[in-house]
Amino acid sequence: YHESFKNSWLYEELHKARNFKPWMNKGLKLGSLMFGIDQIVFGGTAKAGDSFTVEWTVSNHSDNPTGPAWTDSVYLSDDETWDISDRLIGKVARNGALTTNGASYTASLTALLPPTTPGQYRVIVRPDIYNEVYEGVWRSPGEANNYTTSPNPLTVTVDELRLGIALDTTLSTGQSRIYRLTVGEGETLRVRLTTPEQNASNEIFLRYGKGPDGYNYDAS
Repeated sequence: YHESFKNSWLYEELHKARNFKPWMNKGLKLGSLMFGIDQIVFGGTAKAGDSFTVEWTVSNHSDNPTGPAWTDSVYLSDDETWDISDRLIGKVARNGALTTNGASYTASLTALLPPTTPGQYRVIVRPDIYNEVYEGVWRSPGEANNYTTSPNPLTVTVDELRLGIALDTTLSTGQSRIYRLTVGEGETLRVRLTTPEQNASNEIFLRYGKGPDGYNYDAS
């Protein structure tokens, strides 16, 4: 529960509300982003579970230096606008202030593409996710530029299971895998997940038409 809450939108918003510190009282505009897109991932398709890299640049567009540290976050979105349903890919901590107008840094994140429904997605980067650099009141111009979407879509695919054919694979602690399969009309589907590890505890979820998770599924 603790990890799920820490990765949720509510945790981020509550963290924002308490993260106003004395050194933040400066008129800053941080967060003009420009993606340097990884050619493999954003050149066409990527498979759920594969490793991919996102790179972005953050610039200080004010006449004041920033604070010493903050955190950028990366999301997978099914449209070009961030909302609370977008999947968090990962976070990158930034240490080191940006000086006045024009100073910038480039950061990157390498992560596994999470289990998700096949289709086209966008990557969205939100710098200073915890609002540790004061840029004005909520939804002011300084805050509004902290949402940047990748210019090119990412097409996500998933592996397919064949009915009646067992699949041998591995599943590490905390890891998830997603597969799709086609079942004929009127047929009954039975799925088995087995492991020789006596102390292992695994879960399996099924959902029609969309990728399942621990909250959204038709059978488990």
